[in-house]
Amino acid sequence: MNLVNERIGPQHMMYIHPRFEDMQERRVLVVECWPARSPACLKDNNIEKFFIRTGASTTELSLSQMQDFVKQRFLSH
Repeated sequence: MNLVNERIGPQHMMYIHPRFEDMQERRVLVVECWPARSPACLKDNNIEKFFIRTGASTTELSLSQMQDFVKQRFLSH
């Protein structure tokens, strides 16, 4: 949780819910993530990056793509 807090920020911690479960005789970490009400950037070596899920993939967006995404996802309601 400390790593998530440092890399994404404490304001987004309420949307992340980790728990351990037993599956097929192994203990696994399940991380449930709820939709946030504001964009979350990932800090990577003091550089902020922005990613979205596209199907089963993760895509990094450029600054202009991020602006369009934020307008559509968070400001159009």
